[in-house]
Amino acid sequence: DKQTSPTGGMLSTWQDIITGRCLVDEGIFLFNRIVIGTVAQFIATMHLIVYLGARTPKDDPTTPENEGSGKAAHLCGLVFATCACFYSTFSHIPTVINTIRQLRTGALPSMRDPHFIRYRAAQDTPSLLLGGMFWGIWYTGFFVYFFIFLLITLLISDQQAIVASYIAFAVTAAVKLIMLRLVRRSTHKAFHRKNPRFANIWVLCLEAWNLGLGYGYMAIRALKLIGVAVFS
Repeated sequence: DKQTSPTGGMLSTWQDIITGRCLVDEGIFLFNRIVIGTVAQFIATMHLIVYLGARTPKDDPTTPENEGSGKAAHLCGLVFATCACFYSTFSHIPTVINTIRQLRTGALPSMRDPHFIRYRAAQDTPSLLLGGMFWGIWYTGFFVYFFIFLLITLLISDQQAIVASYIAFAVTAAVKLIMLRLVRRSTHKAFHRKNPRFANIWVLCLEAWNLGLGYGYMAIRALKLIGVAVFS
């Protein structure tokens, strides 16, 4: 029986690198730009931890009690930002190796793709890789930190009006989602309007409604982009 082993994941790919399977069995080596970029990401991550850690609020008996929420939010943001940066740093090399595997097996088209000439038109784009890897870690860390900091601050804040506004937005968005599920089937079939009059009125009402919900929609979109950047 042939022995098989899992491959494609971050941990299994790192195991292949450490054991030498990538180089000996598959002939995949790590070129200098990726190694240097990963080291730069690790240095940037450590610098970010020191930078944010040095700004941890100090205990002061003279400060108001509600300032304790700021320290808790800061520490939570620091932990999540650190995890996100380390995950991004150690997932870059496995991503490159798995992309090479996909190119070799044909999962990603290369020379046989009809747009191959277009792909090879900008041979200088790899020069953006090193700077993107270094500054990408900074952006990832700061975005995750500020998002978690803001979220924790709102959850434990004494400003009930702020918390109530976000709860109201969540309830309104949930009601909207339920209404969309119920109405879509009766107004449209694909892009065809089964009931044009009601569909026009419904879309007009949604446009007016979305003027108020637009800020939440953009916040969700930003969260999705951050999630894709961090965990993809």
